[in-house]
Amino acid sequence: MIGASTIWSKALVYYWSVAPSVYIDRCRSRLRQSRSALNLSHSISLQVQAVNDIVAELQEYGLTRNEARVLVFLAKTGPSKASEVARAVQINRTETYRTIRNIQRRGLVEATLERPVRFQSVPFDGCLQILIDEGKAKLRILEQRGENLRHQFEEMRVEPVAQEVERFQVVEGIIRIEQRLLGMYAQARKSVVTVLSPSQVVRADTSGLFDMLSQAVGTGLRVKVITVINQSNLEVVEKLRETIEIRHLDLKAKPIPRVSIIDDNEAIFEITTTDEIPRSGEEVALWISSRAFVRNLQAYFAEMWNSGTPADGRIEVLRKGITPDDLRIFKSRIEISGKLNQMISSSSKTVEIWTTMRGIQSLADFHLEQLKRAKARGTKIRIIAPITS
Repeated sequence: MIGASTIWSKALVYYWSVAPSVYIDRCRSRLRQSRSALNLSHSISLQVQAVNDIVAELQEYGLTRNEARVLVFLAKTGPSKASEVARAVQINRTETYRTIRNIQRRGLVEATLERPVRFQSVPFDGCLQILIDEGKAKLRILEQRGENLRHQFEEMRVEPVAQEVERFQVVEGIIRIEQRLLGMYAQARKSVVTVLSPSQVVRADTSGLFDMLSQAVGTGLRVKVITVINQSNLEVVEKLRETIEIRHLDLKAKPIPRVSIIDDNEAIFEITTTDEIPRSGEEVALWISSRAFVRNLQAYFAEMWNSGTPADGRIEVLRKGITPDDLRIFKSRIEISGKLNQMISSSSKTVEIWTTMRGIQSLADFHLEQLKRAKARGTKIRIIAPITS
């Protein structure tokens, strides 16, 4: 007789030899089911995306979203009742009937004679051709109407309203700015006043801009240019000073805008700190035709012009080898008087003064002692001035 313990041990051996294989088979079956479900879900997702893409494209052909969805459903599934279409595209039955009627009028959907009525679309290629032909027909109609509109517009006679409109425009990029300047200069009739950097002066000469302005000067155009006159543009300035008024101003001392004012009614300006900074393609300028704004710019330019040094004086300084840092502009009488006393006191060879009738009186009142001391040192003093009573 076999003992109970022996039977139990044999049962355990059988369980552990058979049960794992059964468990593994069940796991494999569930894994296959999961993979199948995932594949199905992925396939459905792709199908939904494809339908959405087609619907979006059909809307470009002039269909509404609901019309495109209904058409795609009928083209794929074949004859269907309105209730089936409503459930499939998830819109109410009233909207479904309205949508079907719309695309039926356009020849995209046909109806059966049976009851209940079933609807089916024409072949999808035929739907596309119908929509394309509709677009072409609309285009032909628009072209014909366009011709009629042109004729009607040309035949209209409207009395122009005389009013001044202030305008402005942002001009971006070096090339566009220079093209705009060239066009403005070409249309100038009375005056051109401009502030240019040394490199802009050289570039304007190379491009032929100054040649155009010099020719216009012969017809009455007045041109004023403020710039830094240095060794880089000295030859250009010497060539131009016979026809164009040019003055030197240290543009590094304060960042003033590069501005051009044409005929007192339009201007273009840009902000640049120093000429040494490379000009980039991102440079921006503002063109404006406001007379009030242009007048303010003119007043600003006049102040700079009065502060500038005439080109002849600056050229003489450069030709004599005086460094640019030795040239300064003095505005107040106190500054001028103090500097003149300093120059007379430091003189060792000559003092040469060109002055006016009032200047002679100022020399006698404020500089006589310095002149006497310079004379005593052996300095030769010469003064040119009008001699009156």
